[in-house]
Amino acid sequence: MITAYCPNCHSDIIIDDALGQGDLITCANCGAQSEISSLHPLRLSILDDEIEETNDESSSEDEDEE
Repeated sequence: MITAYCPNCHSDIIIDDALGQGDLITCANCGAQSEISSLHPLRLSILDDEIEETNDESSSEDEDEE
């Protein structure tokens, strides 16, 4: 098992040794889905859908404030 950090909330994510580059994982803390983009060094990339969803929520909140 390998420990990485969620690119969204920076919580620890434990990655099974059987997973490889291109596999998807979900953060247990924030629910963001990430892809293993590199094994050496280990890097996780948050999926664009999660970023767009977060931006959509922020836009809605901004509109409510006006």
